[in-house]
Amino acid sequence: MTSQSRQGDTQVWRQHQPERLFILGMRGLLNSYEEDHVSAGPEICNFLTSQNDIADTRSVLEAMWLYSSNYGYWALCQTGYHCLNCPCLARDEFLSLSLMSSIQHRDHACIQTCLQAMFPVSGQDIMAQSAFQLATALSMQRLRLHPIFDAQVQNAIRGADNAPERSTSLSH
Repeated sequence: MTSQSRQGDTQVWRQHQPERLFILGMRGLLNSYEEDHVSAGPEICNFLTSQNDIADTRSVLEAMWLYSSNYGYWALCQTGYHCLNCPCLARDEFLSLSLMSSIQHRDHACIQTCLQAMFPVSGQDIMAQSAFQLATALSMQRLRLHPIFDAQVQNAIRGADNAPERSTSLSH
């Protein structure tokens, strides 16, 4: 994967509402967990309610909170995400986005690849349940993520695993 194609991959999430919503929500919640407070909760809720297409903000926010809290507990890379305004995607951000996309598009191979990469030791069943809940909540609000294919995910994993620091972004 070239640096130009990596740049393209990282920009998709900023250009499309469902991807942007998911990444900003996950970052906000995970950053607030790291700091032991939930100050990002109101910001995420305001962002969700400001989106005209989202009728049921609460279901999306609850599912996002469940996924993020489970991720924070089970993930191998506890710092596998970036600050709110960073334009890049970290390894686990890309994998989480890919997981949501693969659930929505029923790509079972990609679902397994993402779960095994993020949760190789334990937690796959719990994470699969919370991921399905979030992907469903997003789908119910017509927030359909763009497809991300298993080959793309495997290439990203190989690239990230060969990086000097495993928790760094795919484009750093």
